Amino acid sequence: MLLRAPCADPRADGPGWALFRKLEYEVKHNFPYMKYAKTYLKRAPGVRNPDTGKPMKTVIWPPTQKDKRISLSKKFTKGCLKNLKFWLYDENMGEAILACDDNTNILADPNDLISFYQEVLEVLARNQILSTNTYEVCAKMWTNDVANIMISRLSVDATTAIDAIGSGVGDGGS
Repeated sequence: MLLRAPCADPRADGPGWALFRKLEYEVKHNFPYMKYAKTYLKRAPGVRNPDTGKPMKTVIWPPTQKDKRISLSKKFTKGCLKNLKFWLYDENMGEAILACDDNTNILADPNDLISFYQEVLEVLARNQILSTNTYEVCAKMWTNDVANIMISRLSVDATTAIDAIGSGVGDGGS
């Protein structure tokens, strides 16, 4: 169906025609390079088509073999961002990049902010995150998380103090 769609690319060597030729090749040779997922039908129990009265069926695709990225947050020291030049949102990867004089840190997930100390979060809160206008809302999500972690006292030093109180450390040796 897509193969028969009109192509509006005015140049014969343009990207539209290249896509057209690629699709044409794939259709003629039974999709050797473009793999598609096999589907199967499953009856939906107790659901019938109101027009025909026949049982409805659900099309099910197997799960994709997508790479899953697991964020392992590294521990940051108290003064690790004292020389912070800027931090920005990378819209290609969806990550925050923290550029300092001596090194660059990449945070893959906003949950990685929990591994910062309170004073490091204050440095981030004082500096505006850079982003393009298109991805400004995504970038503000990072600054929102910095504020929420500071308000909720979820930083490393705050949770360490809570853990020490809960474990009985410093309560007179009882």
